[in-house]
Amino acid sequence: MLSGNVPAASAPFTVTAGGGAFNLAGGQKGSVTVQFAPTAPGADSEILTITSNDPKRPSVNVKLTGKGAPGRLQASGRLSFAKTKATSVSKNFTIKNSGPGVLHGNVGATTGPFKVTAGGGDFVLNHGEKVTITVEFTPPAGGPFIGSLSLSSDDPRHASVTVKLTGIGI
Repeated sequence: MLSGNVPAASAPFTVTAGGGAFNLAGGQKGSVTVQFAPTAPGADSEILTITSNDPKRPSVNVKLTGKGAPGRLQASGRLSFAKTKATSVSKNFTIKNSGPGVLHGNVGATTGPFKVTAGGGDFVLNHGEKVTITVEFTPPAGGPFIGSLSLSSDDPRHASVTVKLTGIGI
C-alpha cells in the first residue's frame, strides 16, 4: 500500500480535489485537481511536492504554472454637464472591466470646477464588474468650463485615461 500526502498549494493556486493524505493499493490511481485563480496579470508558478512512503521515490515535484490575463478598462472619454443655474449638479459615469482578468485602478484628481463625490480612489474589478463614479460640477460663474478626470489602471492598453469634463454655468 502506497501512502502519502498532497499538500495545499499557495495562492493563486488551490488544490480543489485529491488533496491531503492518501492510500493507494497496488495498481490503483489517484487524481489531484488544481485551480488557478490569479488576482493580477502576469505569470505565476509554484512547486507542489507530493510525498509518499515509496522508498525509490519518496517525493515528486509537480510544477504549477499559470498566467493571469489583464483586465480591460472601459470608460467614457467625456462627461458633459448641461447648462446649469444650480450651485452644483452631479452626474454619474461607469468604469467597467471588459477584460478576462482582474482590473486594478485608481480614480484620480479632477481639474476645473469639478470634483469626484463618490467612487473615487482605488478600485478592483473582476471580469464584467462595474464601479459608478459621481462627478459634481459647481460653476463659479457663467460661461463654459473644461476640466479633466484622470484614471489609471494595470490594463496594458489603457494604463492612463483622461476623461474630459465640460459644463456651462448660466
